[in-house]
Amino acid sequence: MTLDLARLEAALGRDARAYLQAQNPDLEASLSSDLEYLLQWHWKDRGLSNWRWFDGLTGMRIHVIASGRLDILGLMTWGETGNDTRQWVEVFRADLRVWNETLRSYTLRLGRRGEESRKIDLDQDKALQRELDAMSNQDWAYVFPVLRQSP
Repeated sequence: MTLDLARLEAALGRDARAYLQAQNPDLEASLSSDLEYLLQWHWKDRGLSNWRWFDGLTGMRIHVIASGRLDILGLMTWGETGNDTRQWVEVFRADLRVWNETLRSYTLRLGRRGEESRKIDLDQDKALQRELDAMSNQDWAYVFPVLRQSP
């Protein structure tokens, strides 16, 4: 799949707006997929390692902050290209602001600062969820902020 930023942001904007309107748990899988692809795009755009790929969120929690804002927390599943087929998880957070179906701004955050090379097994999710709950904005290893023009 070719990662086209405009298409990725449009899909996330549509799914975020749909979730804001209905708060339907059935939309969580679409949001997880949208965030996975968008994170992959920013990861490659920033020139970070080509060997890492992302595979969706587990333990996802969605908080409606305001009529057009979502805060999404969870554990991003990831792996490495090559012979190693294992997958790991890392703390993840997304702050999304939508206007109609347009994604106006968002910030994606991944990993704990100072521990960028850690590999946490999938079965360590409970401890990692507690870590995620305690993290502040300066604790994140990778931050991808995007602001679009206001309507």
